[in-house]
Amino acid sequence: DADAGESGLMSQSFSVSYGGVTVEDSVDIEILGVHSATLSGPLDGRILVRPGETVLTSFTLENTGTSNLSLVAGLLGLPAQAEATLSHTSVELAVGESVVVDISLTIATSSEAGTHALTFAYGSSELSVELQLSLQIQERIAVLMSSTSSRIVAGPSSSAVYSFDVTNLGTASDTLHLSLSENGASDWFDFELSSTSLLLDAGQSSTVTLNVRETSQGASSSGIDVTLHAHSSSDESITSHINLTIESLVAGAEILVLSDDDLADFIHQAVGNGRNRGN
Repeated sequence: DADAGESGLMSQSFSVSYGGVTVEDSVDIEILGVHSATLSGPLDGRILVRPGETVLTSFTLENTGTSNLSLVAGLLGLPAQAEATLSHTSVELAVGESVVVDISLTIATSSEAGTHALTFAYGSSELSVELQLSLQIQERIAVLMSSTSSRIVAGPSSSAVYSFDVTNLGTASDTLHLSLSENGASDWFDFELSSTSLLLDAGQSSTVTLNVRETSQGASSSGIDVTLHAHSSSDESITSHINLTIESLVAGAEILVLSDDDLADFIHQAVGNGRNRGN
């Protein structure tokens, strides 16, 4: 028997005694190396990713045997719309050595939500070690706000109306919440959104209006910056923004005075009066 972890050439001595005579000899015994390794990754065995995203997952490959290992990687079950990049397609591990292996998974934007069984493995002709994984492609969550203008001029007499579009770029229905960061502009202006919540199907858009009216004079002549926000109720980290500049309406008018030469009319009238007196 060999102790766990032993390998290589060893010498074993034997002796036999009889009638006061002892004979000794030694035998060379080669303890062959044991090929063994472990591969570990996420505790729950899941990789979560959304369409259009890239996720990096780390694994640890360790040589737990008593011989050096030369292993090649393999990844089975990857869906057609996913692309994987491995940090180590092959590894050389000495006894007791370990290495961290990263898998970078990129999912196409057009991918549908679903679960796929993956097998991640390293192997050679003497050894194969594998890990069962669950690739879960989630619904994509995305929102976009867009408009053709970023400037609003508002006066006190009537509200200025600003229109913008909100689009659900995700792959499932979502409720989008709208808000305004007015940065102190409410000291001079009043703001009113036509809607603060929108339920939109995947790919659907809706037009929202912002009414702005000046309530007090004194706002900066260069305008005040405000920001419109839209965020997903499914994931509040998914947001979109529009930056606006609010300016006061300055009322005024210009008077253009045109000069006229009346000298000719004066001479004509004087000559006519003289003739009348002579007659």
